[in-house]
Amino acid sequence: MMTLVQRTCTSLLPVAMAGFLLCVQVAYAASREQGAGQTADAATRELTVDIAQLPDLAFRLETPEGLSWTKDGSVMRGLEESGLVADFTRLMIGQGAQQPGGLRITLYVADVVPTRAALPMDYARLMAKGFGNGEDEEEAIEDGAGNVISANVTTVLSRDEHLKPAAPSRSLISVWRRGLKLLVVRADVSPAEADARIPQLRQMMRSLTFQRPMASDPLMAGMVKHTVRLPSGKDMHFLLPPNWLSIGAFDEQGVFASQMFQDQASIGRPPYVSVFGISIEPGAPMTPELLRDGADKVSKLLLDRTRRNNGYSHRQRVSATHVIGFEKVAGLDALFVDDVSSDNPLEPDLATQSHLVALHGKPETVIGYSMAVITKTSDWREIGAMMHANFVQRLLVDSMMEEAPRLGKP
Repeated sequence: MMTLVQRTCTSLLPVAMAGFLLCVQVAYAASREQGAGQTADAATRELTVDIAQLPDLAFRLETPEGLSWTKDGSVMRGLEESGLVADFTRLMIGQGAQQPGGLRITLYVADVVPTRAALPMDYARLMAKGFGNGEDEEEAIEDGAGNVISANVTTVLSRDEHLKPAAPSRSLISVWRRGLKLLVVRADVSPAEADARIPQLRQMMRSLTFQRPMASDPLMAGMVKHTVRLPSGKDMHFLLPPNWLSIGAFDEQGVFASQMFQDQASIGRPPYVSVFGISIEPGAPMTPELLRDGADKVSKLLLDRTRRNNGYSHRQRVSATHVIGFEKVAGLDALFVDDVSSDNPLEPDLATQSHLVALHGKPETVIGYSMAVITKTSDWREIGAMMHANFVQRLLVDSMMEEAPRLGKP
């Protein structure tokens, strides 16, 4: 049973912008509480939705006035090919003849596939890629602790909800993950009205507030703890999804230690990751160049171990970037994203992403990960694997940030 209530609301709060996530540049909006909860623009009405079977998804949203809401239950087909979502269902449609540009707002719910868990932004990008021409502008909404709780992307729509060709329109798509469920809100307007309406619709998305706190997160509760014994003798702990299984270790006594993992839920060529620790020679200056050299070696080791005799070599090196937050817990960090290609024409191009963190303290130690994944693809399954790999990288970054202060002590 699904119920809804509307009431009038007219105030507006400012939104702060800033931020960076891994190697992806997006705009961030700070929010007051779980589910955003910022008041929407003038001439809005509060929509309250309760779903008896899904109590954690009960929410309130400030929507433009003049919309007439219709309950639905249609199952959407096509996006499940990515492996990221299942049971993608349309809940409600809101539209009104008096709305400029034929505004239409659609609410969906979907199941998270634990072996293909993704970041909120990647779920939003998946919707944009499925319904339209891919993402355009992006915005992540954070809670007070800096955790991303929802993500917005805009796109030019060229397909309907069944991924069939449709007349172009402009769309804002927002996604929230609540445990093993996704809530998706999609707002469509005519291209002529988009410049005026999209900022208002972004404010609408920020107004969404869930009515109940989550008692627990079953997705994160299912993550598996792993350990690498560093050359210093300390153990580095980190989380991975249960479908990432160890395929062996590579150690060089007192110098290098690593564990390699394969995404065994992938169909076809799976992503791989190596999590490692490196002991730095006493007196060696800790520089970005030293980390660059380390990134080359660990990514080559990963490719040699997982793609034997395929002739992979670095083709392009992207300049290093830093991940916000590590300046508080480490001496230096650098993130490298490289394109690699094979001299075997049957092998796909890959990307390696390596994040190395130089810890405080003596002896000097570098921890990090290196991942290899197919990125230049139009295959839905490989797109899903790539987006799932982003989730894994976020787990590793969070683990390393938490472990760095302890591992860097003398």
